Formats: sequence, C-alpha cells, structure tokens
Amino acid sequence: MAVAISVSGRLCSLDQRAAALSFAAERAAELEWRAVPVELSFPEAVVREGDRVRTVRPFRAVGLSLLPHFACDPLHFVFADDEPVLIDAYVHESPDGVKTIEAGNLVNTHFAGAVVHKEICDFLRDVQAETGCTLKVDDETGFYVGRSKQELSRTFAEAWRALRARLNSEESRPGDPFDIGEMPFVRSDGLRRSEFESLGPETARRITEFEATLATLAAEAGLKVNRAADGAEDLELMADEFAAEGSGYDTDEAREGAANHLGAAFGRLLIAHFGGYWQLTPEYGLAVHDLGGTGLIVDPILVAWRRLTEGPVHSLTNHYSAYAAVVRGLAPDPESPR
Repeated sequence: MAVAISVSGRLCSLDQRAAALSFAAERAAELEWRAVPVELSFPEAVVREGDRVRTVRPFRAVGLSLLPHFACDPLHFVFADDEPVLIDAYVHESPDGVKTIEAGNLVNTHFAGAVVHKEICDFLRDVQAETGCTLKVDDETGFYVGRSKQELSRTFAEAWRALRARLNSEESRPGDPFDIGEMPFVRSDGLRRSEFESLGPETARRITEFEATLATLAAEAGLKVNRAADGAEDLELMADEFAAEGSGYDTDEAREGAANHLGAAFGRLLIAHFGGYWQLTPEYGLAVHDLGGTGLIVDPILVAWRRLTEGPVHSLTNHYSAYAAVVRGLAPDPESPR
C-alpha cells in the first residue's frame, strides 16, 4: 500500500491553457515547487483516456511538470492541442515505435508525507477554482473532499504499517540490498556501530573538518551549526546563504566545497538524531548507513549538492523530514529480538 493522488481533467477550451499554466506556475513558485516546461510534439501518437483510445496526427501538448518534493512523483499539468485534456508527460514507446500517452497522472506521496499531500490537494483545489479546469481527483486519504487531517494522518500511518509488514515478511539476509521508491537500503544486521567505526581515521578527520569549516562560515553569517532539534533548519539557512546570488558559490568547484561542508554536517546531524554510521563503499561512496536501524543509506553530500544545484525542492528540511518518516515507519521494535 502506498499513498497516492490520481488526477484527471480538462479545460473548457484550449484558449484557457495559457492562463491556467500561468496560474499553476505562480502557485508552484509560491510553494517552492520545481516547475519544468514541457512540450511534446510527434507526427502521430495514441492517447488513452479511460476506455477511449484515439490516434492523433500530428500530436502536440504543452504544460508544466511540477515537483512538490524530492520524494514524490511529479504532478504533470500538461494539456494536448487536439483536445484540452490533462495528460501524463511520460511517453510510452512500443518496440515498433508507436507512442502512447495516458490521460491523467498518478502522484505517489508516501515518502513526501502528509504535509506535502495536503499541499498538492490545496493546489488542485485552487487550480479548479481559479482556472476553469475541471478536475477529477481520486484521493485515497479522503482529504481532497473531506478535509480531515485526522483521516489524512491515519491513512499515512496505515501505509507505513503495511510497508513494514511486507518488508518483515520477505525472506532476506543481512547485507541484501533493496530499494523503496528511489531510496537505497541494505538489510541491517542489527549491530549498533559508532559514527566513525567503519571509516579510516583520515576520512573521519575530513568529515569533522568539513563540519568545523561550516560552523566558522555560519558564525560569520550570524548563523549557527549544531545538532539540536532544529539543526536541519539551521543547515537549510546556510544552504540559502550558499545559493544566494552574489554569494561567490556560483561555480561547480565552489558548490562542491559548499556541498562537502553542508553534507558532512547534515550526515552528522542525521546520525546524532537517528543513529547510523559513516561508511565508504564502491557502491554508495561516502554515505550514512543503517539510518535508525532501518538499513536506509543516505549520501548527505549528494543531498547538499542537489540542494545547491536544483533548489528548495531538495531542501535539507525536506530530506530530514522524509528520513525521519522512514525511521518512524520502519525502525525495528526495540522489544523484538534482533
């Protein structure tokens, strides 16, 4: 079981498309979602809209691919030219070259969490109210229609319980890799390791030096770096400093240095809050392993790099909240034998 929102719909006329896309782009910017323009153009394509299938020659569609959070699917707000139907931006191509496009799209929000799910529901309600776009929204939490935060939370809690039960029922051995969504895991052996136990002293020293350098830069900016409960928020403020125009961190080399500093501090924060340890491996590079005893592997330096190069959709607070949800949902019961 995974929590998702299914969206389909259409505009009253193609003349409304430009205004609808402009409204969607403005709202996405306010929400700090990533918005990428989409234009599809093919000599021929098959469009599937429920039981209705039509071949369109030529086929063209224009819109936006909106990403509310790094850990959820994009919401495709794209409309075809021949009929102003909301379509999925993913194009399925058969071996014989036939391109098929589905009407509507499905947005999995399980790992992004209830707050992001609510945000998407509110966005869709605003779009329907302001643009003349008629939407059909199938929201298994019931929040889109019922607006019950209690039911929203209950649905997410049930989804985590179902995922944990499925993982516990699978036969696997410690060290076996698996993925959930796009998050990598390695089955935990249940052993608790200290933070740097699996690293050589030189690599461990580099991590602490990166963090110390960040603390100095933060102090110069009137900010702080620590591992308090709001530590991720403080690190995100530093990310804002690095990403700001005129900060001097506008080259790949400068961003790489900033990502090392932010990533080291973020990794140490995760370990301090949830448990885990640093490890350097060919498969995952320098990463935090077994976060919270779940087997989750996080590359905090890559997280920081993506925050600096791809924007707030990869905010450190977004990543922190997603990893916290994984630990809450999948961490082993301390009473159970390991």
